[in-house]
Amino acid sequence: MLAILALLASAVAASPILEEGFAVDAAREVIVSGSVFDSAAGTPIQAAQITVLSDTSTERTTTGPDGVFRMSTTSTEKLGTLSIEVSAYGYQSKYVETLLRDAFRHRIDAQVGVGAIQVKARKFEASLACGATASIELKSGGQAPVSNVCSDGLAGLELTLRKNRVAILAAPPYSMRVENGRIVLGGVTGGRVEIRVDAAMLTR
Repeated sequence: MLAILALLASAVAASPILEEGFAVDAAREVIVSGSVFDSAAGTPIQAAQITVLSDTSTERTTTGPDGVFRMSTTSTEKLGTLSIEVSAYGYQSKYVETLLRDAFRHRIDAQVGVGAIQVKARKFEASLACGATASIELKSGGQAPVSNVCSDGLAGLELTLRKNRVAILAAPPYSMRVENGRIVLGGVTGGRVEIRVDAAMLTR
């Protein structure tokens, strides 16, 4: 009986496996940085809270007077899947992976190489050099810019959704898939992933 209770307790205490979020492959460190601002006024939001929930831990930080934040999540084991929430008093909370899920109609596949990214979606294919931009169809019928961002030996996709921007970077070569709120990285060998978020917050 005691053994059964112990098993139940450990199951309850364990972190949930996230179905949506950023599956960061073999990365042992994920740096989440960016800014939080009022969508209508464009002004920075101070003391907004950023929460990063992984399969192994929960980390939190807050924005400074300029609305900027930076945090690092590390683990001696694989971090698994990360969920990123942005919240601020008087504003609607935002999960970054849900923002991507609700935006795109079709799956996006990318092969990230040194100097270029091969991007594919339904009826869309492009090779993007460093700094280049193309447009991908949204569920709303509009178009969203997707760019190849290169920085400090890392490369990846930056997605602009209305006033929000999300960039996922790692050391190339590696693969990326964006589908239904799940962002899966494969072949990551550098140990570090950066997720950059500029979050445009809507008032409640």
